[in-house]
Amino acid sequence: MSLQLNATFLEEPCAFFVSDRKTVPVIFDTGASLAITQNIEVFVKPHQELDRLLFLGGMADGLEVSGIGKIAWTFEACDKSEIQIITDCYYVLNGKARLLSPQRVLNEQQGLRGFYKGDGKFFSLCLEGLPSIDIPYHCSNGLPIAMAITRECSPSVHLSLLTDENQNLTGGQNVLPEWHCSFGHLGMRQVQYILRQFPFVQLKFLAAAKCDLPVCEICEFAKARQIQNNL
Repeated sequence: MSLQLNATFLEEPCAFFVSDRKTVPVIFDTGASLAITQNIEVFVKPHQELDRLLFLGGMADGLEVSGIGKIAWTFEACDKSEIQIITDCYYVLNGKARLLSPQRVLNEQQGLRGFYKGDGKFFSLCLEGLPSIDIPYHCSNGLPIAMAITRECSPSVHLSLLTDENQNLTGGQNVLPEWHCSFGHLGMRQVQYILRQFPFVQLKFLAAAKCDLPVCEICEFAKARQIQNNL
């Protein structure tokens, strides 16, 4: 089974989705020792406070680092698929720009091999086995600035089993139906297989890949209609 990095939304299930996609500009900076963000919500788990004062140099000269943790940013690749990058990041409360250190994204020990390069038109981050992320240079400052996706499309609130207030489902059982819908109501076990693959590396995806299978109201309704039509 081949894995597409972007969820392909079938025409009919799109009626059940609302757009909640948010993008933010991120500068790809080879001079940065670590990624930098002022947005606490992009951390995949609570950031850790530093045990000593740390101030940044370079483009963020003089700003104090409030903590460090792992963030998740998703970028559109050259073939229109989406690639999620999880990397160490400084939390800078008073930061004015988001930076990504491309050299820190690469990690051979974790199997993340690749390279980055720049030419007259684009700065490109190329991860082994994945399409390249090509970032144009900004017309006014000449910096490679990409738009990072920080939120995905999510099912509409009228699908009550997906709300955070639902106490009948575990954390994994809340995540799994969302991706079941995103993949056009693909079988739950097939979705669990996908969630065990890269780039689904967050703990919430691990829980969703191992949880007991919840029931999809829409699929059950479709099965009932099919049985009725066959009578």
